[in-house]
Amino acid sequence: MNQGHPTSRIVSTCGAATIVMAGLVLLGWQFGIPVLKSILPDSKAMNPMSALCFSLAGMALLAARKPDGRQHMFTRASGGLIASVGFLKLLSLATGIPWSVDQWLIHNHSANLTTSQFMAPNTALIFVFVGLGLVLNTCAASRAGRVAQAFFLLVNVSSLIAMIGYGYGAPEMYKLGDFDAMSLTSAIGFQIVSMGGLFTRSDVGLSALVLSPLPGGILVRRVLLVVVFVPIGLGWLRLEGQRRGLFGHEAGTALMTLAVVAILMIALLSTARVFEESEKRRRQSDDALQKNLIWQRRLVESNVFGVLTTDAQWRIVEANQAFLDLVGYSRSDLPMPSEILTPPEWVSRTDRAKQDLTGKGVSTPWEKEYIHKSGRRVPVLLGAAALPEGGAVALVHDLSAQKQAEAEIQSLNERVAAHAQQLEVANKELEAFSYSVSHDLRAPLRHIMGFVDLLMRQNLEQLDPTAQNRLNRIRESAQRMGQLIDDLLLFSRMGRTELQQAEVDLNKLISAVRTELEPEMKNRRIEWRVQELPVVKGDAAMLRLVFTNLISNAIKYTGTRTEAVIDVGSNEAPDHSVVYVKDNGVGFDMAYENKLFGVFQRLHGNEEFPGTGIGLANVRRIIHRHGGRTWAEARVDSGATFYISLPRTEKENEQWAA
Repeated sequence: MNQGHPTSRIVSTCGAATIVMAGLVLLGWQFGIPVLKSILPDSKAMNPMSALCFSLAGMALLAARKPDGRQHMFTRASGGLIASVGFLKLLSLATGIPWSVDQWLIHNHSANLTTSQFMAPNTALIFVFVGLGLVLNTCAASRAGRVAQAFFLLVNVSSLIAMIGYGYGAPEMYKLGDFDAMSLTSAIGFQIVSMGGLFTRSDVGLSALVLSPLPGGILVRRVLLVVVFVPIGLGWLRLEGQRRGLFGHEAGTALMTLAVVAILMIALLSTARVFEESEKRRRQSDDALQKNLIWQRRLVESNVFGVLTTDAQWRIVEANQAFLDLVGYSRSDLPMPSEILTPPEWVSRTDRAKQDLTGKGVSTPWEKEYIHKSGRRVPVLLGAAALPEGGAVALVHDLSAQKQAEAEIQSLNERVAAHAQQLEVANKELEAFSYSVSHDLRAPLRHIMGFVDLLMRQNLEQLDPTAQNRLNRIRESAQRMGQLIDDLLLFSRMGRTELQQAEVDLNKLISAVRTELEPEMKNRRIEWRVQELPVVKGDAAMLRLVFTNLISNAIKYTGTRTEAVIDVGSNEAPDHSVVYVKDNGVGFDMAYENKLFGVFQRLHGNEEFPGTGIGLANVRRIIHRHGGRTWAEARVDSGATFYISLPRTEKENEQWAA
């Protein structure tokens, strides 16, 4: 029982009141105070053993609020003891054996008593009912709870009869023959205990009916007290009026009848009004529910997804138009077995979904196929939930367009893969051709260079100045062509060579490149501004070639400056390190930026700045293979900045994120 529940408060109040009442009686016996032993002067006092039994009953009711094992044990022990006392008293009366269990606590006071001190037989019987009811209330079974409620109802009715007898002055109602009478205090105590016992189990019997929010519970709560106490009160008023001579027997009966009719009519009309209002609210709720159902049906019908409902035999009994269009059937075909829509190879998967619905109430969405009325297959995605009355409701999504798109994507991917393979073959052939041509050009070029050198050594004096100049130009062109061939071979190797990935410290790499390029810096004034550079992941040899080209270009294109400034630094970006080489050289027009990294693309003449136009192409190719990119910024006669991005190591990524 929840201690915050209203029934828990009722039980607690009844238990506490019973303990207080029994305690006062025991104090009255202990100290000889008559007013504590009996409510009415000179009337039957509650027996001390009865007071002790009431104390146990009150404590048992308090323990019933906490339904754990120890509290149940105490309640059962108390109930068993109470029932035993009552049973022994009855057995003593039936057999004549003077066990006198009801005198154990008062034998020292018997000489001073003016009224009977013994427990009445009807009191003993009711204690048996109380004890059995307390024991049965601790049982979890609802049948035991109903039997316990029956015992407490007997206690309630019996004590109410005794109370009416005291009120009407009818000893026959609280006394059995020549035996001792039940005291009024005991009758009131039994009323309190029976109320607590009835509400200890609020899940069954009368208490469940009284607490029910349904019309039956409302009716009982409104008329129960009226039906019980109004006739009792009117009957007492009638007897009192007759005793005082206000009216005779016939008039008293008539007045009582009219009063009962009037009061019951008022109770009936007020209860009817409550039911009328309740019925109006129910109808309004039904109307709102009906409107909601109409809107739900409209929503289901307008849904682009198929919606179907099956019965307990998995027959499709309802479906919206989207589902019917999906499978090619009409509403007149319903109900229909769902099996006719399922291909044989999907039966086992569908059975697993039915098992999930039966066991868990919901199934994980799964793909299957439906057989269209025309015989074609329709791929669908289903999700279903079980209904309380059996069967299920399911949402069906047509996957035809998705499957067709997936097939087209797969076909496109296959074509792209084929084209990529063809392109790879073509690239390899082109690289092989480039390598072969470059290699084959070396032989005639060596002959040209050899014969030019021979002429210049043996026949230079025989040539006039014009011929000598022409011979020098042939030699320079052959040397330039040799450099072009070397650069082409290097460019070709950059595409074929496998990357040797490792951590590369750019600070050490830049230092090595500067040392290598020192011959190009003779008689030059160059200010170097090299910042702290990151450690990147890449091929050390290829990255060295990248920075050799970039720094060599910076040295070359600052040749017209009295004092050159070359700046090497880095910027951070997500997942990449950006490294730049900046100079104060001649720069270039950004309108021609797209030509910078192309093969043989040069923005300056060979007479101004010698070169082959392959260096930056190599830079872009190497950085692209590393998963980075290249770009540049410049202005004419204001210097240029070349950027490359390289992936960082995992360690640097963690440091950058931190």
